Amino acid sequence: MRPRGAAQLAGDLDAERKRVERAFGELAKAGAAVRAKADVVYAASVYAKVSRLIVALAERDGSTGIAAVRDAFGLSRKYAQALLEQLDAERRLRRVGDRHFPRNGTSG
Repeated sequence: MRPRGAAQLAGDLDAERKRVERAFGELAKAGAAVRAKADVVYAASVYAKVSRLIVALAERDGSTGIAAVRDAFGLSRKYAQALLEQLDAERRLRRVGDRHFPRNGTSG
C-alpha cells in the first residue's frame, strides 16, 4: 500500500520527474489512479480497497486518526495523512480536530 512518489519512480525508471508527474496526472484523469497528494498516487483499485478499509475502521471505532491508520496498515505518517485528507475531501470522512469521523451521522 505504499505508493511510489514521482521522484522515486523517476529514479527507478531513469526518467525525468516532470514526465512521471504528467503520467500520474493522466492516469488520475483517466480514473486509473487517485492522487491523494501531489506526490502520493495510488492505483485506483488499491485506493478503492484501502479507502473502504479506512472508512470501516472509522465506523467500527467511531472515528480514526493518523496514528490508527498508520498502525493498522503499516504506513508512514505521510501516507496515512494523505489518505485521510483524500477521504475528507471526498466527503467519505469528516475531520474534527485530529479525528476523522464517518459521514453516516455517527458521533463527532
